Amino acid sequence: MKSFIFLFILAVSSNVVKADEKSNFDIVCSFAPSQSDTVKNLIMSAGGAGLTVNAITAATGLSAVTHSSGAYILTGSSGYVAGTLGSAGIVPFISSVTLAYGATVASIELLCVPKNHPELVTKVTAASEEFARRTKSSFNANTEKVIETKNNVIPVVSKVAATLKDSADNVFKYAFR
Repeated sequence: MKSFIFLFILAVSSNVVKADEKSNFDIVCSFAPSQSDTVKNLIMSAGGAGLTVNAITAATGLSAVTHSSGAYILTGSSGYVAGTLGSAGIVPFISSVTLAYGATVASIELLCVPKNHPELVTKVTAASEEFARRTKSSFNANTEKVIETKNNVIPVVSKVAATLKDSADNVFKYAFR
């Protein structure tokens, strides 16, 4: 599955002919779902086919399993469904195509976000810088409190440790007298 996605992306990015001085990256980004109605329609069709297959098999209690001959057959709670030898192979095929196509299109969309949606990238960058600033100030404030607590706790822990050591010595002296 990963090799299929990789080969698809490679084919799309390497076989595109430059037109109107556009780079391959610009042309690939034009295939992102947010930029192409055709790609959106294909996604909805593939997703709809996958959901339909899954809904039908779930509602009827059917599943596609491998027959001893290697072909797929449909089976239910009472056994296999006659006449589905080989034709049931469409069920895993549709599911696989749906997943592969969805993963490929999602990858292209995510890779092209800076080019296709610069205003959103600016907002996300500003939000992440604000988050980093607030987190850093919080860590600095907490670091000072941790150091103060540590300085207050060290004498108490030392005193408790000394008391426990004396008590342990007293117990051993009492036990082995």
